[in-house]
Amino acid sequence: MKYKINSHDELELLFALKEKQIHLQYEIHFSPSGNSVHRSSKYRVPLSGTDLEISSIQRIDAFIEELKFLVEYLNKVPCIDELHLEYALEARCLFHIMKHGRLVDGDLANFANTLLEIFDAYGVNTLTISEGINLRTRIIKNALNKFTDQIYISSFVSASSPPTYIKYNEAPNKLGFLLGI
Repeated sequence: MKYKINSHDELELLFALKEKQIHLQYEIHFSPSGNSVHRSSKYRVPLSGTDLEISSIQRIDAFIEELKFLVEYLNKVPCIDELHLEYALEARCLFHIMKHGRLVDGDLANFANTLLEIFDAYGVNTLTISEGINLRTRIIKNALNKFTDQIYISSFVSASSPPTYIKYNEAPNKLGFLLGI
């Protein structure tokens, strides 16, 4: 995987997926605490008659690590389809849980969004917005079922205070709102 910051302050990534060259670009946010990638999913969450944008800001190094893991996993499976996206999400969640002892809701959402970005860029199966939302919801629900005891919801009191974490199985409605399920 090759990556660089271009003259437009975007992170450019180039990698091979099943012999196909994939090119992705992301807006970068610069800060003294570290540079981050800003991402916004085209698969918005339907909520009360409107579509809620799903966006995230993620450290560049964490995003690249996540992307490398998922690309390496998908390069080992026989084909890139919805079932193997589900397996890739499970594998990424398990790796994260083994490393950190838990999985926070925002990380789960980021993993699912990254998979859909890879799937879209690969371009074998073009998803409609509705199909993308349904696929995202299905693979996240599957991960929730498999890792219920290790998933935590982050709760922020204010932007200046650190988040608190609540076990998913103690407050499932909050996570359902965040993930659109």
